[in-house]
Amino acid sequence: MGSDSVIDCVMTGGVVSVQHSYNSEGYQNQLILPRLGLGNGAGSFEDGIFTCAFSRQTVVPSQDKVYDLNSAWHVLFAHGRAQSGLKLPHGSNDVLASRRPIDFGATKPTKSTTLPTTTPTTTTELWTTIAHKTTIIPVAASSKPITVDPAQCGKTQGCYHPCVTDTHCDFAVSWTSHKDGIDFRLKATLSGVGDKWVAIGFSDDEEMGGDYVLECVSKDGDIRVFQSYNYGKRNRRLPDPHLGIRDSSASIIDGVFECNFTRDKVVNGDEKIFDLEKDWHLLYAYGNAVEGKKQPHSYTNLPKASAQAIDLQSYEDISGVSSRILLKVHGCLMVFAWVCAASIGIIAARYYKPLWPHQRACGQMIWFQIHRFCMILAFVACISGFVIIFVEIKGYSEIVGSNFHKAHPILGIIVTALAVLNPIMALFRPHPGTSKRSVFNWAHWIVGTGSHMLGILTIFSGVGLNKVHVPGYVTYILIGYVVYQVLIAFILEIHQYVANKKEFSSSSTANKRHGQYLYEMQGKPYGSTRPPAIPLDIEPPFSNMKKAMLGTHVLIILAFAMIVGLIIAIS
Repeated sequence: MGSDSVIDCVMTGGVVSVQHSYNSEGYQNQLILPRLGLGNGAGSFEDGIFTCAFSRQTVVPSQDKVYDLNSAWHVLFAHGRAQSGLKLPHGSNDVLASRRPIDFGATKPTKSTTLPTTTPTTTTELWTTIAHKTTIIPVAASSKPITVDPAQCGKTQGCYHPCVTDTHCDFAVSWTSHKDGIDFRLKATLSGVGDKWVAIGFSDDEEMGGDYVLECVSKDGDIRVFQSYNYGKRNRRLPDPHLGIRDSSASIIDGVFECNFTRDKVVNGDEKIFDLEKDWHLLYAYGNAVEGKKQPHSYTNLPKASAQAIDLQSYEDISGVSSRILLKVHGCLMVFAWVCAASIGIIAARYYKPLWPHQRACGQMIWFQIHRFCMILAFVACISGFVIIFVEIKGYSEIVGSNFHKAHPILGIIVTALAVLNPIMALFRPHPGTSKRSVFNWAHWIVGTGSHMLGILTIFSGVGLNKVHVPGYVTYILIGYVVYQVLIAFILEIHQYVANKKEFSSSSTANKRHGQYLYEMQGKPYGSTRPPAIPLDIEPPFSNMKKAMLGTHVLIILAFAMIVGLIIAIS
C-alpha cells in the first residue's frame, strides 16, 4: 500500500456513492476530484452483502493520480466503516491484493453482461448514476457577471435570460436542439458559501404548480443533475431522477455556477417527465442545498417565469420575465379595501357615534364622514381590483389547488357584489325616526360586516395561491390582523359598557339621548325644529380615551395594510 489510485464505494444513509481517492507514501488516503471520469455508479446493501458497480474512463486527462487503465496494475481490495460519508481507517487484516498485475483490456467477455443496479425510489435517491464531470474553482471575492452572446442567442441556440445588457445577467439558460435530445446550459451568479442548486421548470402557465423540473445540485462541491416535480408549492424528486439525462458536466468558477446536460426529447416510463417537443413556459429558481437535496428557495429569490411559452425546437432569444404587475395591483387594492379602509370605517360607525356631538364636517357628523369616506375608498379599491384581475386573467379562471384556494374567485365575486349592494342600500335609506329605519340599520350592518369578514377570508385564500408567489408567513400576519381586530372590538365594547354605566348612573336623560340620537346624522332629528333634549356639546364619559384609541387603531391598521401590501408588491 502506498502511491495507489483508489476508487471508493461509500454508503451514507443507505445511499452508495462512488469516488476517487489516493494513497500517499505515508499511508494517508485523501479525496481527489472525487468523481472525475466515473459514471454509471450504483450500489446496495442487502442481507449483509455490499454491492457496488460503476464505470471508469480508461484515461482521465490532466490527473496523474487517477491511473491509466491501459496499463496493468495490482488490484487492492479493502473494506471498513464510514461516518458521515467519510471512510474510517481499515483494520490490518481488511486489505487483500492480487498476486499479479491485472490487464483490464485483456478481459473479453464472451457474452454481454449487465452491471448490478438498484432502482431509485422516492425515499432513496442515488447520487452517482450518470457519467459526469465537475470542475471546482474557489469563489472569488466578487463574482464575474454572466454574459450572453448576441451572435448566438436567437441564431445558433435558444436563450432565456433577464439581461438588461449583454453583461448584466443574474442567470442565463440556453439550449440547442438536435435529433433526439436537447442540450441545456444553465448559468447563474450565486453568492455565499455552502452547496447550491439551480433549476429550470417547465410549466403550461406562468405559475408554480404541476411543473416538471430539471435541477443541478451540488454536494460537497460535486454537482449532479436530477429531475423532480412541483406538487403545488412542494417539490419532490422523481422515482428515477436521471431517466433520459446524459452527458452532464458542471463547474463553479469565480462564483458562476454552470451546469450542462442533455435530455432526451421524449422519455417513456414517467408521465411527469414532460415532452420537450411541446411548448412550455420556463421557470428559473435557485437556492441552497444540504446533503445533495434542494432546500426551499428564499422568498426574496422567487422563481422567474418566462412571459411566453417557449418552443425548444427553435432558437428564440427570450429576454423578459413575467412581472405579474396587474396581479400585484389587484392584491394591494384588495388589502387596502378590506384590511385598511373597511376596518376603520366599520369601527367608526359602530363605536364613535356619540363623540364630537357639536362638531360638523361639511354639514355632517364626524363619525359619519369618517365612515362614509373610508367605505367609499373601500368601494373604489374593491371595484378597481375586481376589474383589474379580470383584465389580467382575461375572464373567469379556474384555480388549481385546495378547495379553499379554489374558492378564491367565487368569494371575490360575492364580496364585490356585497360591496356594490351596500352603498345602493345607503342611497335609499329611510329617514331617522321612521318605522323602517331600524330594518335598514340591521340590513346595512349585516351586509357591511359580512362583506368585511368575507373580504378578509378571500384575502387569506388569495395569498396562498401559487401564482402570486407570496411568502407563507403573510398568512400569519393576516392572522395577527384578525386577532387585533377582535381585540380592539372587545376593548371598545368594554369601554362603551363602562361609559354607559357611568353616564346612566349620573344622568336621568342619558338613556333618552342614546335612544333618540343613535342614528342621528345631521345634528337634529329629522323634521324637528326643537332644540335637542340634551346639549350636543356634552360627550359621553372617557371620550378623550376613546379618541386616542381611534388614532392608535388607524396607525395599527395602516401598518398591517402597508406591510402586507409591500410584501405582495415585491414578491
